[in-house]
Amino acid sequence: ADNVTGFKTDGKEGRPYGDIELSVKSIFSDNLFSEQKYGPVKWWDGCSYTTVEPTSTKWLKRGKDIVLHSAKNTGVHEVIVSASSLIPKRVKQHKHHQKGMAPDQDYPIDIEGYEFSKNKQIVLIKTQSKKVWRTHSRGEY
Repeated sequence: ADNVTGFKTDGKEGRPYGDIELSVKSIFSDNLFSEQKYGPVKWWDGCSYTTVEPTSTKWLKRGKDIVLHSAKNTGVHEVIVSASSLIPKRVKQHKHHQKGMAPDQDYPIDIEGYEFSKNKQIVLIKTQSKKVWRTHSRGEY
């Protein structure tokens, strides 16, 4: 049988919200059960984690901040890397420098990935990656 009857909930204690028809098409093609992504999330220590979020800096039109969240106290967070700190300073063009990054860029680099040092004082940020074979393994750090 292609169809299975199910029900959806209102998200509160699993209470039925109404009948829906389930089918292979609705599940896989229509992405009925697609998860909502959150993150990337990285554990900072045993009781906090970091996320990449749209910048809270008002004068920037684009950019992402790295934000530290408390796992113990919901709602407690702090911007630890501001998008405004990720605007490249004037650089001299170098023959090996990635094309497309202007020497006087006035917007933050895109955060594609990041890792903090063990002492949490230095962050390595991956940006402008290029697809090599099947993964985006070539990029600027």
